[in-house]
Amino acid sequence: MPGAWTTEARNDGRMIAQRKSMVTALTVGILLSVGWLLYRPGTGGVFLLDDFDTLGGLAVIEDLGSAIDYIGSFNEGPLGRPLAMASFALQAESWDEDPASFIRANTAIHLFNGLLVFLFLSHLCRALRFDDTDSRFVAIAATALWIVMPLLASANLLIVQRMTTLSATFVLTGLAGYLSLRRRIKHSTDMSLLLLGLVLALTTLLAVLSKENGALLPTLVLVLELTLLSRPESVPTVKWRSWMAVFLVLPTVVIAVYLAFRIPYSESVLARRDFDTGERLLTQARVLWEYLSHALLPRPTELGPFHDAYPVARSLTDPATAAAACSWVLLAVGAFVWRRRYPVAAFAVLWYLAAHSIESTTIPLELYFEHRNYVPIIGPLFALCAVAARVPTGYQYSARTGILAYIFVNAGILFSVTSLWGQPMVAAGNWYANAPNSMRAVSNLANRQMLEMGPMVGAITLGDFAQAHPKHSYLHIPQLAVACNARPDLDYTEDVERLLEVLPKTGFSYTAGEMLDTLQSVITDEPCKGVDSEVIANLAAALMRNPRYRVNRVYRQYHEQLLARLAWDDGDVEKAIEHLHNAFEIWPHARVNTMMITALVSIGKFEEAREFAAEAERRLPRHPLRRRISRRELDGLSDYIDSAERDARTSDESSGAGLAHNND
Repeated sequence: MPGAWTTEARNDGRMIAQRKSMVTALTVGILLSVGWLLYRPGTGGVFLLDDFDTLGGLAVIEDLGSAIDYIGSFNEGPLGRPLAMASFALQAESWDEDPASFIRANTAIHLFNGLLVFLFLSHLCRALRFDDTDSRFVAIAATALWIVMPLLASANLLIVQRMTTLSATFVLTGLAGYLSLRRRIKHSTDMSLLLLGLVLALTTLLAVLSKENGALLPTLVLVLELTLLSRPESVPTVKWRSWMAVFLVLPTVVIAVYLAFRIPYSESVLARRDFDTGERLLTQARVLWEYLSHALLPRPTELGPFHDAYPVARSLTDPATAAAACSWVLLAVGAFVWRRRYPVAAFAVLWYLAAHSIESTTIPLELYFEHRNYVPIIGPLFALCAVAARVPTGYQYSARTGILAYIFVNAGILFSVTSLWGQPMVAAGNWYANAPNSMRAVSNLANRQMLEMGPMVGAITLGDFAQAHPKHSYLHIPQLAVACNARPDLDYTEDVERLLEVLPKTGFSYTAGEMLDTLQSVITDEPCKGVDSEVIANLAAALMRNPRYRVNRVYRQYHEQLLARLAWDDGDVEKAIEHLHNAFEIWPHARVNTMMITALVSIGKFEEAREFAAEAERRLPRHPLRRRISRRELDGLSDYIDSAERDARTSDESSGAGLAHNND
């Protein structure tokens, strides 16, 4: 009889465990479904910001070769983020008529990541020996808060930020896989450790191929080991420390050294960004607190994609800046020193700081983007839910009920945020009203106004903003282009004089040259009174008198391209070639190659065109995909030279035959 009771008890235990697992799976399934519904209003959104530059190449994808060319076309970062680009290439047919399909794909990635967050935190709770009830509560509650967090909406609704979320997919896969494999280290220790290292290396590589901050995966694992985890009992201390040194400490040191070598900023960076390394670090101290504030206490009016006007912290003499900087130093030091006494709190602090270490330290990126919190905020959310789960028994019901209510409140705010994103014109007005100093916000509003209310409405909006913000006075250029297009009969001499006065002092924008190029296209299609090619050349020269533009290599190269186009449009091919030579020497680029060879062929200099192609071949980029694209382009240009030369010979022979016939 006792044996029968034991067997029956075991069966009951299995049934209870199965029921709990089914309830957990159902809860997670419902959570993911709710997340899908909350993001559904956002599918009415449109392409924004860097979407056009990054995704524009989708228009020319026709086959596998052109798809590979597109995947290798992204020029930012050492590796070019090919996995993220490949995910966009799979949706080439939807560009640029169907942004909703891109947003739906982004949402699906986010929800899959939510499942990975749940798995990661479940493994983490098991490693911390939480009981089943606490483990389920912490994993589900933290995952729910993460999925419905309003601060993360822009990571999914800004289409190009799939790079961030896809990189996080591999980071989270690596974290969950690491904890799962780590728990199984019992026998064959060497093979187990090797497998653990290989899994970590592979997922880190895949994460980096989506976006560079995926390189922080080993650092995040190191934070886990330093705070929440203990050495596996079956692994000797020396062996475990050696493994950590190779797979966790070394990658972290490499990243730290890389970040240190970004100091100080070059003259070009200082002119472009208007802050130095120290000012950026001081500003990020404030930004990191603001991220936490918006994550835990979301305020819909302060959320959105446009934060380019975030104020730079200039000095520690400002009390708020000093408090922010000192508090992070004290928290980081305290978390490390007392990491074993207060492991959950230490984990939250060190994880948050480590996950922000690439984008929020010395690399001269823009100061503020909400999507940068996609992985970092997981640590604080885990800590919050773990504390709620482990409060004294008498307070557990209140704590867990409070977390549940908090989830519902965040879900409601997220729905309001995604609903706003789904109404582009309304969203543009709201975002500009809440960020009145943002150049990007006003540009977005003006573009929507041009599409829905007429071009002159948007032009007036740009002009008013540029008048009120001299730093962005280059916006008078697109205002002039729109005005010329709409009313070419008016005299714009005064507008040109105003631009000539303000451009030498305006702030930096890579798009200023493109604005002048667009203006040239407008007056080429239809003459505009007071604006001609000479005027545009003068405007370009005014920009080059601006030290912010003069020290920037990329802009100097574009300036020479613009002058080449102006010379070409005026029929001066030799002068165009001279400017293209200058552009090529500043920075070899595919567009310069095409313009140069086209110009040389147009005046019959076929051998010079071949010599230029050979020189361009010697300067191909090192990145294998970019090198492949450039070589294919040069091969096509070489074929063009040969074809043009054959056509020229045929034409000469025909002319000669015709002349001989006439002489006869």
